[in-house]
Amino acid sequence: MGAVILGLGFVVLNLSANLEHRERMPEPGRFYPSRWWSKEVKEYEAAQKAKESSS
Repeated sequence: MGAVILGLGFVVLNLSANLEHRERMPEPGRFYPSRWWSKEVKEYEAAQKAKESSS
């Protein structure tokens, strides 16, 4: 029973993180907990790092 509840919780939180949309991205270096799970923020920061390293 506990595994079902944990599994359902994981699915819901994962879906929520994937559907999250932000108008403004967090400032670099600032503590921002959702950068750990938000797909949009992770992709944005990866693009910024790639842009900086290619310059």
